[in-house]
Amino acid sequence: MKMEMKMEPMTIPVVRGHLGALGSGGDDKTLCEPLHPALMTNLGLDNPVPKGDGFDPFGSWRICYRIWGNHGWTWFQNKNMGHLEIIRCPAENDIRFEVRQVIVNTDGMFQVVEAELRCCPDHLASLIDWSARTTCYDFAQCPMPELSMRTEGRVEKNQVILSVNGRPRQAPLAKGPLVSQWTIVDLLQRGNQACGPDFTALEHDRKLKPGHRLEISHVISPERTANGLLQPFLQLGSGMLPWEYWRDSHQRILYAFSGSVMLALDEEAPRKTAKLIEELVQGGHHYEY
Repeated sequence: MKMEMKMEPMTIPVVRGHLGALGSGGDDKTLCEPLHPALMTNLGLDNPVPKGDGFDPFGSWRICYRIWGNHGWTWFQNKNMGHLEIIRCPAENDIRFEVRQVIVNTDGMFQVVEAELRCCPDHLASLIDWSARTTCYDFAQCPMPELSMRTEGRVEKNQVILSVNGRPRQAPLAKGPLVSQWTIVDLLQRGNQACGPDFTALEHDRKLKPGHRLEISHVISPERTANGLLQPFLQLGSGMLPWEYWRDSHQRILYAFSGSVMLALDEEAPRKTAKLIEELVQGGHHYEY
């Protein structure tokens, strides 16, 4: 079955020389509170989002998130680190997802993960099968085949069957259905409330993290922002830092926080990633190897 929407081809930036240097912290101070939407507004790090009128979480959609990291300071060394792009296309008997995640290192090297997932049309969008390609690029934007990875997986009779670069692996699915970490956003956008059975989270494309659950936060209060009132949800479970998701009145997840990492809904995120790679490489901040 063909997907109804397609990602735009990724353009590798062209290097035009070496410029610039890292900035200075100035009068910076440490950040003494967890990341949350109102704090992002105070730091000037939020961004306008498209109007949500007509958004159908059960239909076909494409969303992009900017990936941002905090290093413990209010103004210094807080960086965009890439982006996450997700396409959802429901079919008659399943739901298809395409995912592209780009993570940029401080030297301009970067990693691209491209995945295709087929999920059950149930409450959790539990996984049926998936494939993923991971490609690493050096600071000259050349792929490094020795670091590339191909993963294929499927769920059969409470067993997760994986193949990583052709090497087979198998593990029991002991604690609930298997749900991709990339599709938690879809689950929360479709649900009126976070409830239901525990599940095993598939982190990236090959790491099983059992005993996860989603719940409405009764500790963190909703926050009113320029994008309206946002409702917080928590993902808790083994083997991962908790994730905190913030949903608007149009059922869209605008933010997700985990430790020092933020995902922020941003249609310009792929363009910002390309610009980031180019600026880092031009600055000459790379390792010799």
